[in-house]
Amino acid sequence: MRLNKIPTECTCGGTGIIRDDEDNYVKCFCWYERRYDRIYGESRKHLPLRYNDVSLQSLKDSGCEVKTEDRDEFTNILSYPEEYLHGRGIFIIGGSTDARLGAAMAIAKRAIFVGGMSFTYVDWSNYFPNFFEHWKTGVGEIYEDMVEARTLIIDNFNLDGLVEDKQMYLNTFWNSRSSYNKLTIFCGNYFPDETDTGEDFIQSVVYKYCDIIKLVKSKG
Repeated sequence: MRLNKIPTECTCGGTGIIRDDEDNYVKCFCWYERRYDRIYGESRKHLPLRYNDVSLQSLKDSGCEVKTEDRDEFTNILSYPEEYLHGRGIFIIGGSTDARLGAAMAIAKRAIFVGGMSFTYVDWSNYFPNFFEHWKTGVGEIYEDMVEARTLIIDNFNLDGLVEDKQMYLNTFWNSRSSYNKLTIFCGNYFPDETDTGEDFIQSVVYKYCDIIKLVKSKG
């Protein structure tokens, strides 16, 4: 269901069900609110304590904003995150850690509200050393966190030090999540070269799988 089809206020009197303009029975706004509270409460346990209250306001408070050329895209992502369940990822780059995570959490929270999609947060700098061993065996908490999550936020993502024999595993990981229609949001300060021809592995992976949202310092 698109966001503009979801009621914007509670009018059900406590039943959780209302009639829409076409006289169909549909879920009331309060039903979505209750589901959001439950799923967000379960998902936030994956966040470090210092990030428990991070939100879109964190992006604004950080002195950063979405680059002008990317604002329409970011607004569309926030409005219809379910459209990113079909093979595309989102790469948020630039700004501070709080700014990037604020933008990512805004998307994740909307995905909860619209589609009931729980999220998992992982810090790539902590997971990277063991990720490939877990990926080869297909077992372990790291594998489950990063492959099974409906919405996966990968913070501090970069591909520095990724040797050629491990590129295959990362490419398979991307393919696995996209083929199962799972939302992946990357946050990092790796800036792809927009003039790249796609021959470089890092560039081709980023551009093949992700829509890029750049953050810059706010003006004024």
